[in-house]
Amino acid sequence: MTRKKAIAWAVVLILAVALVGTVARSQLAAPVAVARSEILPVAYTAGVELLDPGAEAWAKVTPIQVPLSGMEIKGEWPIQLIPAIQVQALRDDGWLYLRLTWTDATQNDAVTGINAFLDAVAVQLPITSTEQPYVCMGQQNSPVHIVYWRAGSEQPESLAAGSFGALTPLPGVEVRARGLYQGNGWQVVLARPLRGPEAGNDPKAGMLPAQTSVAFAVWDGADQQRGGRKATSNWLTLSLQGVKEGTAVAPGEGAVKQ
Repeated sequence: MTRKKAIAWAVVLILAVALVGTVARSQLAAPVAVARSEILPVAYTAGVELLDPGAEAWAKVTPIQVPLSGMEIKGEWPIQLIPAIQVQALRDDGWLYLRLTWTDATQNDAVTGINAFLDAVAVQLPITSTEQPYVCMGQQNSPVHIVYWRAGSEQPESLAAGSFGALTPLPGVEVRARGLYQGNGWQVVLARPLRGPEAGNDPKAGMLPAQTSVAFAVWDGADQQRGGRKATSNWLTLSLQGVKEGTAVAPGEGAVKQ
């Protein structure tokens, strides 16, 4: 092989490696075509594992791209905002699953010092589903339920809030999560029961209505984000097809296309 041919093959190999890396990163950032919408549809599926961020069912759901902005808090220093998050939603007969995907160049999943903070994500829904609370953690007469996950732990927190800075644990409401960092960002699935925390012991009460509100927040540990130092969304409409308040989920309605 001549010197010119060897150089040419080396260039081709470098370009091929770069292309493979680009494809791998793009698969995380955009699993399928992304849509912009104020409505987040929730399709029904059953008999498959939905808590796994890499589950095949998620590839059949078009992500909604949700823009994020910073909260204005007195005394907080400028932050490096995560500009957007991609959201997908599925449900089975008892649970609501949300897969959240965002780009993050650093994987912060361990506290290694006093100035080290974790990547995190949260979803909030109104506890009183007929009202839309203030998006910054609700208000006293209209609280919100928050599912909060931090990197490095698969045990999310179930929280209630009735105003900014007024978080309290919400016992008795099981929540689930699983996170995966791959390439250049996170994929995290958060799950909560379709029956909300207001249901109490009444098996017919507390079912999420056909439409309710939902909002998201993301923390970048590399930027020392925590508490109110975060990127947040506005309210979106969560549309659970075929679900009516006080009734069971209708299997198959709004099913994922096979």
